[in-house]
Amino acid sequence: MSSHIIASFQPAKERIQLCVTTLESINDKWFTYTQQIVTMKRREEEEEKYKTVTEGDQGIFQLLHEGKEAVITLTMHKDEVDQNLKQLSKELTNKQTKEEAKFTLSSNTNVNLPHLSLPTFDGDPRQWRQFWSSFNAAVHTQAIPEIQKLNYLYSCLKGKALQAISGYDIAPENYEVIRKLLNEKYGDHSIVTTLLYNELQSIKRNEREWIGTIENIERVLRQLEALGESLEHSNIEILIESKLPLWILNKIYKHKKKDMPWSILKLRNFLTSLVNVNEQIRNCQHSLTQLNIKSTITKPEQKQRYNPGGTSALSTIKDNQNTSKTNERNWTDSIFS
Repeated sequence: MSSHIIASFQPAKERIQLCVTTLESINDKWFTYTQQIVTMKRREEEEEKYKTVTEGDQGIFQLLHEGKEAVITLTMHKDEVDQNLKQLSKELTNKQTKEEAKFTLSSNTNVNLPHLSLPTFDGDPRQWRQFWSSFNAAVHTQAIPEIQKLNYLYSCLKGKALQAISGYDIAPENYEVIRKLLNEKYGDHSIVTTLLYNELQSIKRNEREWIGTIENIERVLRQLEALGESLEHSNIEILIESKLPLWILNKIYKHKKKDMPWSILKLRNFLTSLVNVNEQIRNCQHSLTQLNIKSTITKPEQKQRYNPGGTSALSTIKDNQNTSKTNERNWTDSIFS
C-alpha cells in the first residue's frame, strides 16, 4: 500500500521534469543562436522575438519556474508521505528508541514547516541577511534531511536568485553546494555596502515629502551601521544635508552652533526629533479638526433664511482643515527654531 502511494508521485514528477529539461534546452539553444548572429539589426530582431517568447506570464521563464516548483512540491509531498508511513510503522511495532523519539519530534516539525510563512529572496543582496536569518531559523537548523532543506530553499527563491542555481540537480548532496554559492554571491558585505551607499546617493531632495526623505536616509544609515560601517565623517554629513530642504538646513545650522562638537549621530537625532514632533502635531491637528467637524454637524438644526454672505457648515470645515495645515508648519518652525 505504502509503495503504491509513493510510486504514484513518480510518473507525474518525471513528465514535468522532462518538460522542464526540454524547455531549458530550447531556451539555451535559442539564446546561443542569437549570440552567434553577426548582423546587428538581425540580432536585435531575433533578441526581441526571444524576449517576447521568454518573458511575461506565459513566457518560457515563467513556465520553467512553475515546472520546477511543481517538481519541488511533488518531491516534498513524496518525502513527507514516506516519512509519515515509516513513522506509523515504527509506532505500530513499538520499537522506538530515544533517538527515534527525537526523530519523531523533528518529523512533526517538518510536517508543520510548509504551513509557515517562509521568507522569499529575489536576488537583491541587500535583502540576503534578512532572508538567511529567517530561513536559517525556520529550516537550516532543523533536524530534517538535506533534500527537504533543498526543496524548501528552492521554493523560497525567485528571479535572479532562482536563475543562479537553475542548473543544479535537486539532490541532497547539492544543498550545501547551493547554500554556499548563494552566500558567496549575495552575502558579500562589500557588495551590500556599495549598493547602500549608491542608494543613499540616489535619494532625491523633496520639499513636500521631506519626512519620507529623512526616513529613507535613516533606513540606509542603520543598515550601513549593522554592516560595521563608520558614518562619522564629513562626506556623510555633506551627503545627508544635500538631500534636505533649505528650511531644515537653516534649523540644523542654528542648532549646530549651540551643540558643539557636532556629529553625524547628533544630526540624525535632530532629524528624527523633527519627524516625531511633526507627527505629533499632525495627530493633534487631526484630532482638533475631527472635534470641530463633529461639533458643527451635531448642532441643532435651525431654520435659516437664505443669506448669500453667510457661512455654511461645509465652508467652516474646510477653513478648519486649511488652518490646521498652516498651523502644522508654523508649530514645527517655532519648536525647532
